[in-house]
Amino acid sequence: MAEKRRPEHGLLPCCNSPTPSDQLSFYFGKVSEILCCKVSAESNQRLTLIPSDSEIRDAAFSINSGKAPGPDGFSAKFYHAYWHIIGPDVCRDVREFFLSGELHPQQNETHVRLILKVTGARRVAEYRPIALCNTHYKIIAKILTRRLKPLLPDLISTSQSAFVAGRAIGDNVLITHETLHYLRTSEAKKHCSMAVKTDMSKAYDRIEWGFIRAVMHQLGFMDLVDHELCGNSLVLLSHKWFSNGLSQAIPWNTAGLYWMAHCLESECREVLHRLIILLFADDTMFFCKSSSSSVSVLLHIMHTYEKLSGQCINFSKSAITFSAKTPPEVKLRVKATLAIDTEGGLGKYLGLPELFGRKKGTSLLRSWAASDRNLSVGHHGFSLSLLARVLLGKYTRYSSFLTCQAPSNSSHGWRSVLVGRDLLLKGLSWTVGSGDKISVWRDPWLSCDAPITPIGPPNRLEADLLVSDLLCPISNSWDIDKIRRFIPVYEDFILRLQTSCAPSCDTLAWLPDKSGDYTTKTGYGTSRNVEVPAPNAQDFSWTKSIWNVKTAPKLKDFLWKVVRRAIPVSANLEVRGFPPFGCKTCAGREDDLHVFLTCEVAREVWDLAPLISRPSPTTPSLVILISNAPSHTVLPPVGVTTPLWPWILWNL
Repeated sequence: MAEKRRPEHGLLPCCNSPTPSDQLSFYFGKVSEILCCKVSAESNQRLTLIPSDSEIRDAAFSINSGKAPGPDGFSAKFYHAYWHIIGPDVCRDVREFFLSGELHPQQNETHVRLILKVTGARRVAEYRPIALCNTHYKIIAKILTRRLKPLLPDLISTSQSAFVAGRAIGDNVLITHETLHYLRTSEAKKHCSMAVKTDMSKAYDRIEWGFIRAVMHQLGFMDLVDHELCGNSLVLLSHKWFSNGLSQAIPWNTAGLYWMAHCLESECREVLHRLIILLFADDTMFFCKSSSSSVSVLLHIMHTYEKLSGQCINFSKSAITFSAKTPPEVKLRVKATLAIDTEGGLGKYLGLPELFGRKKGTSLLRSWAASDRNLSVGHHGFSLSLLARVLLGKYTRYSSFLTCQAPSNSSHGWRSVLVGRDLLLKGLSWTVGSGDKISVWRDPWLSCDAPITPIGPPNRLEADLLVSDLLCPISNSWDIDKIRRFIPVYEDFILRLQTSCAPSCDTLAWLPDKSGDYTTKTGYGTSRNVEVPAPNAQDFSWTKSIWNVKTAPKLKDFLWKVVRRAIPVSANLEVRGFPPFGCKTCAGREDDLHVFLTCEVAREVWDLAPLISRPSPTTPSLVILISNAPSHTVLPPVGVTTPLWPWILWNL
């Protein structure tokens, strides 16, 4: 097999000679232009500190005992079973490596086994190389990997969603969907945009050691770390040695691949600041304009990265997604320039559909509670993820995440996020500190057992009352006179709340958990307790929801027209061939839900109604809104107390 390999078949050429000095100089010169030093001397000292016996033993026993052995034939299971005998010798050898930086050649050897990817494989590219490392080598790699983990957030770009604790690859998937939603709804015909998905062919096997040495040197790693990553020799079981490629079995080597991807992103920022890149492990998404200049720059970046790193883009597995109204001649030009024939947007990527409609929105339902509890406070002192910065920057520029509404042109991914947000609000309440950030009439704060908001509406002078206005400014205790003046009905609730004598901040707490922190378990329990299966159009009861409502006949007739989509809003008229028009109040896209629920005027009417619970802004249809109307208990004698709300909203 080794004698028949061909470069074009995907297996790297083998050689025993080191990287030439002129090529190393080229690597170091190029890398120094796009990367800066990030590893301090103190971090290097922690990485190369002589490990203790317990640290070495923990690393050895963390290796899966069922993993295949390396060239020496000793598996991790053997090390675990006979550690009481071989442990002292292993610890001595590992410490010797950290002292000298040298590892015995036989311990540093790795066998590569080719596994069939398809039946009847004839090309090397149709085999998957599996690295069989010695357990001795794995122990050292485990120690370095564990020590490296605290440094990874600074070393791996925020555009890379994998490998770093606290980041989820689903974040970049959702960002990609958001961008593809923009491309699908874009009206641009001249300045069009595109997304390019690239696939790296055999990403681990093609990495040039000379380039990765230059990257590690520029990042600030010591030579010992360089030796561990690039010093092992790979043998193809027919005794051919390779001078490039990394073992995917070693987590430490995976970090090396991501530093390579970091170079790719840095080069994109260096060359063209309007070129946006997202990294999915060894896959990449580029977002840019489809102009000739942007395409040329993107092609130059790809070729430069291939030349430096040894990586090879598999254009047959890559795809381009164009904005909706991109002219056909532009598409042909771009595909011919990049040598990518496939247009994306219709399949799946990373297990999720690249584009999805209303019925697929729940596929992206996720809880933001664990990371975004303080969003309504204005993001103070809170490190937001890339996903949060993208979505909040697009949808909450002028409002808080906890109170924002879904725009008519928002993506279904964002609507799904708001469904999770609504679940969060069912268990979220303020704990009183200074009271400066808590609205008396709009925020839940009256209880530590359930999110209770005072029932209004207040008069205009008291509408913006803060909880701090109910506290004594000197002692920070409750001012009973002010409570009895402004909100006497809730005096008992308020006096049960203990305030702090020392200055403290107002914080949001997740009430279902004693710690106040959101957990998936308590979130799931809350959803089971509060969520009721929503009715659909087939389950709609005309008798119960319309004809038996105690109101005037003309209002029943109006409700019937609403459910039948027979009222003259833009969305209904478009179906009958009329040109579209915007809402007269806010200029947004006008449909039934917009008129009765999400428009500014509609929201104001709902806010003025003294209801125990208000309809969710993410209600999917007007049929469900009308069916759920009886559950919205009205508290007389203030506010809307009759079934007139649809008529009022329509006539406003």
